[in-house]
This record gives sequence, structure tokens and C-alpha cells, in this order.
Amino acid sequence: MSHTISLVIYTFNWPEALNLVLKSIQQQTKFPDEILIADGGSSKLNKPIIQKFAQYIPTPILHMELEKNEEPSKSKILNKAILKSQSDYIIQINANCILHKNFVYDHSIKAKPNIFLYGISLPVHSKSIHTVIQNEIIKFSYFSGKIKRSNKNLRIPFLSNFNSPINYFSEEMTGNNVSFWKKDFMDINGYNEDFMTQAGEDIDFFYRLLFSGIKGKKLSYLAILYFLPNPSTDDADKLNIMILKKTKKYKIIVCTNGVEKIKKNKKIPFY
Repeated sequence: MSHTISLVIYTFNWPEALNLVLKSIQQQTKFPDEILIADGGSSKLNKPIIQKFAQYIPTPILHMELEKNEEPSKSKILNKAILKSQSDYIIQINANCILHKNFVYDHSIKAKPNIFLYGISLPVHSKSIHTVIQNEIIKFSYFSGKIKRSNKNLRIPFLSNFNSPINYFSEEMTGNNVSFWKKDFMDINGYNEDFMTQAGEDIDFFYRLLFSGIKGKKLSYLAILYFLPNPSTDDADKLNIMILKKTKKYKIIVCTNGVEKIKKNKKIPFY
């Protein structure tokens, strides 16, 4: 099935990590049709990095930023970036990631209607993070010793064929390695911007996709992604937990405070 692809990268206050993910994109066997940097912070530090790689990556790179008076919000900047995208299909990652050279290709060949794809993320050992950043390491062999869960660091395409789509949430679904159709994203009104901190917004998004009838399929031994654990990641606060509980209880599909701002109707279980 022919489709165009946008790679959306969320970044917040870690320019060194953004440098690594863009370097790994430079090595891809298949390039996306466009790259959108969803910048939730550190815009001034990110600009020269983006400008540098724009010279070498044969794909347009669009730097999306929040307005000066807007509070940092992962949901808001992701909505802004995905709405701006010109492609049929979205691959979403965070900037504290390093992509296997076949990452974009793997998501592309497995894309199917009414399905979203989710892959695993292999964490870099905390003791290796400084070395990886300083030496700009983007390749990790099975025996490198720099990543956890190294038994998953094998690309074996045929093994992924044994996974069937599921209609329920899995804890392996994260916003760090996921792809979906833009139409499906718009049908549920994107991410819920009531999530002000970056914790739980992806889980809410997956539940609403599943409630809408879209199934999730795991990419085993494909679309390998390595990530640098970020100690500053937010924990879910009480409001986020409350929103998520309501989404699950009422099987909410369309959020009111998403890409579009919808007037709440008591007869419809919007949040």
C-alpha cells in the first residue's frame, strides 16, 4: 500500500539527544517524506542542530515550536506538529532515541489500514549514556554491552509475522516508538491537551484509538529503537490519573481539548 510518511520527533530540553537521533536518521535505509521536530523546549539550542542536519538529510525538516506565551505541553506541540504534517502516515518518537538504520523502513512496510504499530525501546545502560553522547554512538551490536535487553537487539523480520493485531491496551504501547494513520489520529481529535505534564497522554491516546476500533500490532524484532533514559521525565500527577481513569471508564473516543476544541455535551462521554 503506497503512502507518504512523516516522522514526528518530540524534544524537550535535551539538545545533545536531538543531535543523536538526527544523526541516526541520516543513516536510514528509507527516509520519511518529511520530518517534524515537535519542540517543547530548548528551541534556541535546537535550531543550530536542526540547521546542521538539514544540509545532509534529503528530507524537509520542519521545526515546530509553541508560542512564547504558551505553557510547555507535550500534547499541544504534538497536535500542532501532526496537524501540520502533509503525509498519510505518522511515525512518532521522542528525541532521546537512536534509531536502527531500518527503523523507518520497518514501520513503512508493516503499515496497514485500521492498525497502529508499536515497537519496543531498548534502554542504554546509565553508565554508558555519557560515552554514547560524547562519542555520538548510533550503532549498537548485540555484544556492545551498552544496552539493556540485548536479546531483543536482533532484526529478524519473519518473526514479526506471528504477531496478531490486538484490541486491548498493552503496557508495551508507548509514544516512544509508534506509528499510525493521520486520519485515525484526526478521528479521535489527537492528543488530549488537558494533560499538561508529559505522563499518561500517550496511554490515553492509545485507549481512545482502541475504543474507536483501531487495533494495535506489535513490531517484534523490527523497528529497533534505543533510548537514553531521561531522569527529568514527569511522573503522572493527580489530574492526569483522573483523566485516564475517566477515559477508560467511559470508553471515551474523542477528547474535547484536542486538535479541535469541542464544546462539551453531557450526552456524549467526552472529557
